[in-house]
Amino acid sequence: MRLIGGWPWRGGADSDGYGMFWMNGRTGRAQRAAWEIANGPIPAGLFVCHHCDNPPCVNPAHLFLGTPKENTVDMASKGRRASHVPVSPSGDRWHELHDATQTRGSGVANAKLAENAIRDIRARVAAGESRESVGADYGIARSTVHGIVRRLSWKHVQ
Repeated sequence: MRLIGGWPWRGGADSDGYGMFWMNGRTGRAQRAAWEIANGPIPAGLFVCHHCDNPPCVNPAHLFLGTPKENTVDMASKGRRASHVPVSPSGDRWHELHDATQTRGSGVANAKLAENAIRDIRARVAAGESRESVGADYGIARSTVHGIVRRLSWKHVQ
């Protein structure tokens, strides 16, 4: 479904064109804020997706909630997945199908960090620095730092 008459976000955007803003020490996605203003809180684990397939759109009428699997299926059906991110017809997530020979780490087009930053983050937290402080220096959330330190992400970096 392709809708017209979107409300394009006029502020900053990420590398994929989704509206981003900074508030209370955190970055946020504009479409999530638009959804919450119009409809209330977003239940845990759900994404705010676009019927219009227009990343900067913040028109609540063009937005819908979906599970990660529904978002993946929607993305694939609209031809918006990266060539290195395989998606099965059933919508299985890319990491469940991911071949170790595929691009990862700083080689991924929208990576915000490089391998040397991952090593630094791990070393600083191991030395006793708080996850919040390290995250603030890199512009990432405390939970992202936690995932890096616990090797839930960036597992390939020693």
